[in-house]
Amino acid sequence: MNQHVQKPQPITKNITRFWRKTSPQGIGLPQEEGVYRFRVPLECAPSETIEFLAKVRMRRHGVHTVIFPTFEYFLDDEFLVIPEGTRWREAEHYDPKELGNDSFPVVQKIDHLVKECPFCSGKPTLAGNKIDPDNGDVFATNHPYKFNRFWLTCCEWIAPVPRPSIMEVVDLWNQHK
Repeated sequence: MNQHVQKPQPITKNITRFWRKTSPQGIGLPQEEGVYRFRVPLECAPSETIEFLAKVRMRRHGVHTVIFPTFEYFLDDEFLVIPEGTRWREAEHYDPKELGNDSFPVVQKIDHLVKECPFCSGKPTLAGNKIDPDNGDVFATNHPYKFNRFWLTCCEWIAPVPRPSIMEVVDLWNQHK
């Protein structure tokens, strides 16, 4: 009698990536240091969000050691906070494992929203900065949620065409033939 014995299959871990809520005081943040994805409402248009990478690390705050992302700021020169509406999730396997304290790469996926580049046939990526709307001076900030001017980057043939919101720059891009 020949019995067919089925080998047990290895258990694979199914990781569900979902956005986790946080409070401005940091309740709900990751509890391990590392690089994470953050989705934060834009200061200039709170109904829109921008997704970027940031480092989470242990830091001294008074007599305590706390874990916070590197885009935290002080409120009233005393309280360490992050922007209202901040969400986070784990980094993707292809995201960098290390970042500097002042590095916040924009990783927002827009390729499903925009047409291909007419020159290189590639999909553009999102870039931005913050300007003074009255005089056009550029602020020295690399925090993407503070940006109020956006453009798409692609190949060497595409120059920045800044616009005040992410969806406006996407709509403008998609108008090309």
